[in-house]
Amino acid sequence: MRVYIANFGEGNILWPKAKANSTIAIYDNVLTHQFWRSGDREAYIAASIQNVRNASGRAPNRITASRWYNLSTELRALSDQMESFDRSDRATTQGLRAAI
Repeated sequence: MRVYIANFGEGNILWPKAKANSTIAIYDNVLTHQFWRSGDREAYIAASIQNVRNASGRAPNRITASRWYNLSTELRALSDQMESFDRSDRATTQGLRAAI
């Protein structure tokens, strides 16, 4: 099992809605998300380092940008697994997909 520790709790701006709806919610930068959607990990990392700033106002290093990419990928994989595991629970699966 892989475990990712990220700001999914109260520090995440999406926390109130995620908690109220029992949903996992993450967001991505509009400049980098296109690279994740196309599966271009290296372009995603490069664009993140060049264009994105963290909460402290600093550019992410390669490890952090890579983790951001992996987080969306793992959540998508989890969503796909849940869909194939229990097709009758559409609300949960759709909630996960909406968050991606």
